[in-house]
Amino acid sequence: IGYIYKNNLLGINIYQKDIEKEFGITRSTASKVITLMEKKELIIRVSEENDARLKRLVLTNKAIVLNNKVISSLNQYDEQLLNGFNEEEIKNLLSYLERIKNNI
Repeated sequence: IGYIYKNNLLGINIYQKDIEKEFGITRSTASKVITLMEKKELIIRVSEENDARLKRLVLTNKAIVLNNKVISSLNQYDEQLLNGFNEEEIKNLLSYLERIKNNI
């Protein structure tokens, strides 16, 4: 949901092939996930006018509300983790974590 949401904010349409590439999954796995998301009323597939074989993935209002709740929870968790750190300490911490990530 977050991947589709972020790209839609940027004006980028997302298709099944994009999901496959972004998450490194097979066509059948992506299809199963997308079908399940449709059944749960989180997305709809919209045919493109110039190519009916292409189905753009569009989030429903239910998915957008869920995405916003997740973002809110993650923001609260970040605040809890960083409680008691000043801005310089946070900046240093993020720099250290980035260096660790690059080393991996």
